Amino acid sequence: MPANVAPAWDLPTESGAGSGVAATPQGPAFTGRYRMLPRGEPPAVARARALVEARLEDDLHLPAVARHAGMSKCYFCRVFKATTGITFNSYVAKARVARAQQRLLDPQARVSEVAFEVGFQSLSQFNRQFRRLMGECPTCFRAHCQPAGPDFGP
Repeated sequence: MPANVAPAWDLPTESGAGSGVAATPQGPAFTGRYRMLPRGEPPAVARARALVEARLEDDLHLPAVARHAGMSKCYFCRVFKATTGITFNSYVAKARVARAQQRLLDPQARVSEVAFEVGFQSLSQFNRQFRRLMGECPTCFRAHCQPAGPDFGP
């Protein structure tokens, strides 16, 4: 099979056997209970992503988000990863770090304040996730992104 061709998953047969997943050029497309949106995202995943964006600063628990999406926890994890390519917890961490990046551009905001504003439970957890995703600590990120002061050269 050529490398650029997605594998063909087994579609449901009349007897009900099969995975219910078909290959598309963009990746797997679910053909069962959850219809696809134009961009290839099941409505349940879209609802979960909207909830994460709206309540990013809150303590987001997987079972509650799965219930909000109308799925069991296990099935939600499977559909979410198949759709986004990452786990739900990784998605939340990336969304929080992205929002923290925006907040860190404000030189008046303290790193600890930013960490708690975007939903991290501790400063050490924030620093660890930020460094893992960005490759540098939040303070170093801020230093790289701050405009240089006025040049009073000779």
